[in-house]
Amino acid sequence: MRVIDGEGRVISEADAARFPQLPLVVGQGADQAAGAILPAVAARPRLRDRLEALVRVDDRRWDLRLKDGSLIQLPAIDEESALIQLDQLDQRQRILDLGFARIDLRDPEMVAVRPRDAALPGQTGAGGA
Repeated sequence: MRVIDGEGRVISEADAARFPQLPLVVGQGADQAAGAILPAVAARPRLRDRLEALVRVDDRRWDLRLKDGSLIQLPAIDEESALIQLDQLDQRQRILDLGFARIDLRDPEMVAVRPRDAALPGQTGAGGA
């Protein structure tokens, strides 16, 4: 693990173990793309405080992994609008407190949410027939 600055440059003299409060940034191209998303996340304290890792997917978009295991999928284009949409959902419905498995914000016209304990098609629920 390495510590990077806001531009994605490695700070070679920094010991990653001394910065446990920093989010983990992983994936191909993540170091170079982090400078654009980190300020947007940092400006949202409710999200920032829950964030465990930013995962770069296919060197084009981000997934945000929260400490509770939830995943927030951001679009490849206009991440800021998706984060604004997430803010609005959280202000109205406290969506970050509900512990969803996944919140998919990749389509600007629709938010898809998967509950944490959702049964897959063809499966019965716990204690079901």
